[in-house]
Amino acid sequence: MPEPERRDSVGLKALGEVIERLRSECGLSQADLASAIERDAQSVAAIERGEEEPRWGDLRRISSSVDVELPELLEAAEERERELEAAEE
Repeated sequence: MPEPERRDSVGLKALGEVIERLRSECGLSQADLASAIERDAQSVAAIERGEEEPRWGDLRRISSSVDVELPELLEAAEERERELEAAEE
């Protein structure tokens, strides 16, 4: 099992990838999503790169903006995290 810090890093990367995919599928730019979640585009970019952990309110607004229930977004991120971890082994 990866070290906790590494696991968190992989988890944030996975979450960011899922958010980026869903945003793109909805035809939203980073600026569009940033406006919807009341953050700036640089913050959205950092979240999508897994460099910034989104706040709980951000996650709720992101899920609403991409028309996905929050549990579904989190499940997709967990699945992507498992894929990334398996690829590292």
